[in-house]
Amino acid sequence: MKQWLIIGVLTSLLMLGLILLMFVVDARGDTVQLVGPDYIEDARIYIDQPHYNYGADDAMRTFVTYRSLLKPILDTIPSGSTITAAVCSLYCTNNYADGYVRVSRITTDWVEGTSDGAEEAGACDWTCYAHPNEWTTPGGDGSDLEDSTNVTTKNTWYSWNVLGGITATYEGTAYGLIFTYKNPSDNEWATSEYATAARWPRVFVTYTPPVAGVTGSGSIVDGQRGIIEGGIVR
Repeated sequence: MKQWLIIGVLTSLLMLGLILLMFVVDARGDTVQLVGPDYIEDARIYIDQPHYNYGADDAMRTFVTYRSLLKPILDTIPSGSTITAAVCSLYCTNNYADGYVRVSRITTDWVEGTSDGAEEAGACDWTCYAHPNEWTTPGGDGSDLEDSTNVTTKNTWYSWNVLGGITATYEGTAYGLIFTYKNPSDNEWATSEYATAARWPRVFVTYTPPVAGVTGSGSIVDGQRGIIEGGIVR
């Protein structure tokens, strides 16, 4: 009798451990660095040339007459992941005036384009997100300030916390980031077309991938693990 009692207790503990193991959420975070033309789309838009596209320019600019757009391609992050951190880093190539540079999310999808100071059908410019389709507000449809960084020196990196904007982009409710100046700031930034690849924009995203086989109801649907119903593994 005692032997069977011990076996029963051990079996119960084993089953409890198996159930907890199946339902535990993996706390490890994976981090991906997105950099280069295949993973970052960027362009500046210019109020004095409202129909010109600069998607192929090697520089973005933040000033009263310029805004800079950046859209990371997030296909490398598994569907159903939870993004827990996101940072965007830009390399400042020219600092004409010190001051803060702000970043917000973009709420209208836009097309990078392939021009360097020319009109281009289907590409972004000051007036249009994909010419001739116009922004709701000229200069880009920005919303929800993400972060602001004080820029004081050229030839160095600056970073912004963009968790909200990148999460929204991943979920399909935003379309990247828009960088704007705060008076009197005036700065230029390397793009993904810049000659030195080490200075290309980059976005660091930390995420928790989904637990394989776990649905929103907590049921295990992975055929190798079976299905838990009422605490019974079947």
